[in-house]
Amino acid sequence: MDYLNDEVIKGFSEDEKKRLFDDIMDMYFHRNFGTISKTDFETYIFSYYIEHLLDNDLPYDDYTLGKDLGITQSKVRSLKERKELRYPRKEYNWKKSFLEYAQNAKYDEVKHLVKFIIPDVNVIKDARNFFEINNQYDEYQLNPKLFQCRADAFLEIGRMLAEEEHVTFDNSINKNQLKKILDDPDISEQDKKLASEFFKEASLDGLKEILINCSKEVILMVLESLFPQAGHLKTILNIIQNALNR
Repeated sequence: MDYLNDEVIKGFSEDEKKRLFDDIMDMYFHRNFGTISKTDFETYIFSYYIEHLLDNDLPYDDYTLGKDLGITQSKVRSLKERKELRYPRKEYNWKKSFLEYAQNAKYDEVKHLVKFIIPDVNVIKDARNFFEINNQYDEYQLNPKLFQCRADAFLEIGRMLAEEEHVTFDNSINKNQLKKILDDPDISEQDKKLASEFFKEASLDGLKEILINCSKEVILMVLESLFPQAGHLKTILNIIQNALNR
């Protein structure tokens, strides 16, 4: 009988197979036969399997793993959590992965939300924990893979990831954009007022006010007035701008 992951299994090296056998021998034949629980054994075997997938750039999404292993996607997610707690991957970096997933973000103009899918259960849990301990919040959904938060909270997280205490744009904005905003008859007076205040102060808090109160058009015009920043903050601003343009 052929299985979906036959090629994956055939790809295991002799060294990988030997290491697996040696580990199982150690679990059972050093005066400890039968002491390992079914849950712990499954976690170890799953860790061994998924590390091979990651090392060889093979698909490891919940759907593929569920089909290959004959288990539900919810069990796959549970195993991924236990694996990372018990056998953490050295190369794991949730911040890097979070920003990579955020590249596909979309913007909810009505609720001023940035939203995107994070398929990795450990990345989304670490991101939510980071939000919570830093007094930010995201909006939980029935879809466990959907991450969404207000645009101002997303911007604040960018500042924190960039490890910058104070951010200003005094010397890095194109104030010609303000004239375009003020001269546009289709832009509301409230948006013009907020834009004027931002260009006067050029602060991160001012930009947050723009993100949660102004129209999509004004937000884009303000973001386009900012010259490129460095590091994670630049990445966050680019993500918001790209989300608005989708």
